Amino acid sequence: MNRLMHSLYWATILVTVSLSVTIQIQRAWGESIDRPEVPEPVEELKGEVKTIDFDSKNLGDTRVVKVYLPPGYDKKKRYPVVYSADGFDSVSPERIEPLITSGKIPPLIIVGTENSEKRFQEYVPDTPMSDKEAFETHEKFFIEEVIPWAEKELGASKKRKLRAVYGCSNGGPFALTMSTRHPDLFGHVFAFMVYALNKDTFGEELKEHKNDATRYILVAGSEDENGVKENQEVEEILKEKKFPVSLWVIEGGGHTHELCKEQLSVCVQMAFGKIK
Repeated sequence: MNRLMHSLYWATILVTVSLSVTIQIQRAWGESIDRPEVPEPVEELKGEVKTIDFDSKNLGDTRVVKVYLPPGYDKKKRYPVVYSADGFDSVSPERIEPLITSGKIPPLIIVGTENSEKRFQEYVPDTPMSDKEAFETHEKFFIEEVIPWAEKELGASKKRKLRAVYGCSNGGPFALTMSTRHPDLFGHVFAFMVYALNKDTFGEELKEHKNDATRYILVAGSEDENGVKENQEVEEILKEKKFPVSLWVIEGGGHTHELCKEQLSVCVQMAFGKIK
C-alpha cells in the first residue's frame, strides 16, 4: 500500500467509525488487573514536541523524526521512552502529558520515526508484498541510528525495562518483529490492530528471554475484524511461549488513529505506572 492509498484508507475509516472505550475482551498477563482509564487531553502542552530532519546513513536519505519532551525536561536525566512507528500519526502527547503532570506515570519521552512511500515494505517482513532489503535497511536505521541518537541527545533510557516499541496496523508487525529480533532492547511492546504479520516467522523468531520476559499489549477495535483476528493469533503464539501478554478489544472501535492515541495512554500506564 503506497503512502497516498494508506492516507485515504485511514481518512475513510476515521469519518465512518466512532470510538467507544468499553472493553469487550480483556485478558492481561494472566492476572486480575484494574485497567487504567483514558485521560482527557490537555488543550495546551507544557512539554515540547520537536520535529527533526534525521540524516540517515542507512536509508541514504533524510527521514522526519518527531519527539515529545515532558514538562521540566532535563537533558542530563534519563527518561523512559516509547519508540513509535509512523511518527506521531498514532500518538497524542496531549493525552500522555496529563498522566505525567498528575503523577500517574514518570516523565517520559516519545520518539516517532515517520513512514515513507515504502511503508509496507519497511514495516512488514516475509509476505509476498515485502521487500527484504527495504525492511532490513529501515531496521538498521531504527535500531542502529535512532535509538543511540535518542540515548545520546535526548536522555532516552538505556534500560530495557524502560523502553517500549509501538506500532499500529502495518506498524504492529514492525513493533513485534523488532521485539523478536532485538529482545535485549525492549521490555514492552504495544502492537495495535496488527495487519499482515507472518505468524510463522514471528513464532520462529520469538525466543525466551532468560532474565525478564518482554511484556506485550495487543489492542484492536471490535469493528476491526482483521485486527481482532490477527491480535488473537499473536496472543496464542505468545501464550504458547509463555510470554506475558494482554489483549484488549475495544467495543465499537475501528481501525483508527484515534483508537491508537487513546489506548497508548493506557499502555504507558501499564508499562511505566509503577516506576517511581
